[in-house]
Amino acid sequence: MNYVIEDLAAENCLKVQDAILKHLAGSKSEREITRGALPRLPYIYATPLGEINEGDYWVVDRENDSWLVQLDSGMPEMTVFVLFFDGKLYEVKSFFRNASTLESLTYIEDVEDRELVERVVIVALDELGRSMNFKVN
Repeated sequence: MNYVIEDLAAENCLKVQDAILKHLAGSKSEREITRGALPRLPYIYATPLGEINEGDYWVVDRENDSWLVQLDSGMPEMTVFVLFFDGKLYEVKSFFRNASTLESLTYIEDVEDRELVERVVIVALDELGRSMNFKVN
């Protein structure tokens, strides 16, 4: 994993927005989102999981077509990220009022897959400059 930190440009925001909308295809919340920036705030891209802000940072591994970005969920008590890895999108959230501890990705049933994705998240977050860990059961 060769993640590098970069500024989010408009085309990156669209890429993230499209990936999230594809991930949620067919859901009611997906149908309520218009692709592209908000009309009166041309640097904000809405998604059902939170807003993407042009000019923020993300980490990208271009060699493996993988990336992680933080979303603005509208709830300051909680941190939300999305990871695109191995052709799949993963929602990663901190615990409510505990922004440094991430919820385990229990929706990934295979334990080995879950542990791999959680390791990738930690590597990407380290590159982003965020010191976070998954809750140990």
